[in-house]
Amino acid sequence: MLVPELHAGDLVIMTNVKWILVVEKEAVFHKLISSDNGNYLATDGILLTGKGYPDISTRQTLHRLSQAALLHNPRIPIHGLVDYDPDGLSILNIYRHGSQNYRHANDALTAPHMSWLGPRRGDIFPSEASQGNDGLLQLTGRDRRTAKALLERSDGGVEYNDGRDGGMEGEWLVDDLRVMLMLNMKAEIEALYARPGGFVQWVRTRLNEGTSCE
Repeated sequence: MLVPELHAGDLVIMTNVKWILVVEKEAVFHKLISSDNGNYLATDGILLTGKGYPDISTRQTLHRLSQAALLHNPRIPIHGLVDYDPDGLSILNIYRHGSQNYRHANDALTAPHMSWLGPRRGDIFPSEASQGNDGLLQLTGRDRRTAKALLERSDGGVEYNDGRDGGMEGEWLVDDLRVMLMLNMKAEIEALYARPGGFVQWVRTRLNEGTSCE
């Protein structure tokens, strides 16, 4: 189903919303909503998917939701669930800061307070022994070019700040890109499916942690 278009005058009521989760992949999105925890996810938050790199409608909808979330007290957190690879972080960056192709319209297409739910390198490499994990993949030449382009944009002044104290989010993004390049490794969200306790429970736990820190 296509994301419905939200207009400037539309009323967005978010009284019972605890979080907003943007999922990179449609297959992962369906896994979440069809799970035993699907009812919890449906009643406690808003789930969106851009099916990879998001289109304008998805970005505009998230922008409208983010504006409503900022007016809520306490502020409703917005999270991105993306692959642990350069494309995943590029997608996260587009949601947060926009794209060069639409830089003239980015003010109406971004959610700068969006944070990175994961998976992060601590989820992929919880210990040295786990570096032989079957879920790990080698970077392709395109992956390395994407990572280097993101790092160049960061060095050139692109903001990687999620609006919270200290801008720590930016350090994580840059550091993880460098780790990917150094290890020549990446991982998809699906690498968490075999996680003890289950992938959906991992998402629930991470969402609860993100909500409680607001």
